[in-house]
Amino acid sequence: FGTGLTSAPQDNPPLIVIFLAAAIAICALVLPGVSGSFFLLAVGLYAPVMGAISDREWPVIFTFMAGALVGIALFIRVLTWALEKHRTISLTLMAGLMLGSLRSLWPWQSDTADLLSPGGNVLAIVGLVVLGAVIVAVFIVADRVATTRRESEIIAEILPA
Repeated sequence: FGTGLTSAPQDNPPLIVIFLAAAIAICALVLPGVSGSFFLLAVGLYAPVMGAISDREWPVIFTFMAGALVGIALFIRVLTWALEKHRTISLTLMAGLMLGSLRSLWPWQSDTADLLSPGGNVLAIVGLVVLGAVIVAVFIVADRVATTRRESEIIAEILPA
């Protein structure tokens, strides 16, 4: 769809391409909803990298490892900066990545990746969704109660009765 990415495996990709792909793919360890393996598949490097591991092609393996180390070191700094300076936008972007990945995680799909309805167990699914919402609500309330208690204790220390 105009991305220029190919899913066809590349034959003997240059080491610089493997380095750059590893640097990008490793970000999946930090970002929710993003798959490093899917990225490697999209750029046609999954099969060559797995083949290199299987065949013990050390130059390719070490290049991939170096790219992954550089990528994770740089990306963690960028992500830390983004969360410090633009927290709301960064968290919204990460939530969007997770939401976008739900389509591929949907358990009811046909062989052609068409989404299907859950079938006869809709009540169980709705029940689990409600249970999940209740658990999240309990954690939110517990956090607010703990925060209020901490603030009360701090105020009590500052202003003795």
